Amino acid sequence: MNQGKPLALLIVALCFVTTLRAQTAKITGKIWNTEANAPLAGASVVLTDKDASAAIRRGVSSDVEGRFFLAAVKGHVYTLTITSVGFVTRTMENISVGDEPVSIDITMESSRKSLDQVVVSANVRRASVASLYSIQKNSSAISDGISAEVIRRSPDKNTGDVLKRVSGASIQENKFVVIRGMNERYNVAMMNNSVLPSTEPDKKGFAFNIIPSALVDNLVIYKASTPDLPGDFAGGAIKVQTKDYPAQPLSELSVSVGYNTKTTGKNFYKGQPDGNLDWLGYLDKSRLIPKPYYRDQAGFINKSSVYKQEVTKLFPNTFDYNAVRQSIPSVSATYTGGNTKLYSSGNKLGYIYSIGYSNGRAVSERQRDEFDVTRQFLYGYNTTNYDDKNSISSLLSLTLSYGRSKISWKTLYYNEFVKTLGLRDGVNKVNLPDTFFTGAIISR
Repeated sequence: MNQGKPLALLIVALCFVTTLRAQTAKITGKIWNTEANAPLAGASVVLTDKDASAAIRRGVSSDVEGRFFLAAVKGHVYTLTITSVGFVTRTMENISVGDEPVSIDITMESSRKSLDQVVVSANVRRASVASLYSIQKNSSAISDGISAEVIRRSPDKNTGDVLKRVSGASIQENKFVVIRGMNERYNVAMMNNSVLPSTEPDKKGFAFNIIPSALVDNLVIYKASTPDLPGDFAGGAIKVQTKDYPAQPLSELSVSVGYNTKTTGKNFYKGQPDGNLDWLGYLDKSRLIPKPYYRDQAGFINKSSVYKQEVTKLFPNTFDYNAVRQSIPSVSATYTGGNTKLYSSGNKLGYIYSIGYSNGRAVSERQRDEFDVTRQFLYGYNTTNYDDKNSISSLLSLTLSYGRSKISWKTLYYNEFVKTLGLRDGVNKVNLPDTFFTGAIISR
């Protein structure tokens, strides 16, 4: 009987901690200096619990990025007061704390314009959205943006979908952004003020569908050049700001299924070889060049005929193609997690991580006809391309804030593997006028 007491006490303690966590929440926000168009650090933020028997007040100072975190009790109504030397005091009333996180973006005006206290009794969500618009209004650049509050209330699961909601922007292939009719090569992608590299091997472009929408704090598209932006864009600069400190624990799994009328349920062909790691998007040893030829490629032509024949036999005879099962719908899945740990010293650690995987198939048809200068027909080709695509992506963000300083580590990984088989047929009037030929083109 005594042996069961420690276990019972442990269960009671876990239930108490779980209940306590379920009753608590965080009120977060960012304070912005409208005149300097920059974050306001060192502002005093005081939270007053109106539902307590005696008015309970707790306060913090905004960090180097103007952010603040305050603990609150679910079901209570609070008043938030922000003060800073040289700025008009702002008070936000009737802040209700429920199951959803409360995030407030606040703009502060200089006291030279007004000496009266500003009391905001409007909806907190509207105030947060209005703050982003105020920042764009005071900016010298022409821009359009979308806030985290709008993103959270939308069904969008990645940044590619979020960009569809920004004025003047559209999306190609569900990942490449087109601004004012200019495709991805004329645009610049930035994350947290750092230029993002191209995710494509043969063109300049960034795949925005690899960034989950839960990680985005705000997104702004600049359509005019300013000194603080890269100068190599003609369409627009897309600046994505990720969340450093999640307002609540993140644990989100997103799964999407796509259907293509030309591919799903239809016959599909693959080129050989078919590696064991292709489904993950990585190459294995099945496609390696034989070592005797790889070590001495330049001098291979000078070798004896016997040596050449023996080395040639080492190459696998995998230059054919084969039919596979009918194509299933394309599938993509992304998991996002993260949280913010508050320390008694006032410091905080925020972490966000994400990992995603997607696969799919695509079938496209192309026709190419060529003529000479006299418009005499030379040859015509009909090509059907079968693309098998697999990709994996991950993102990690770590941010430690101490005093008025912070240290951040942000990394992004993306790998895409595409196998393409082209089945071609046609006629060549110049060399073989009476022959209809077929062939296959395999690329990886």
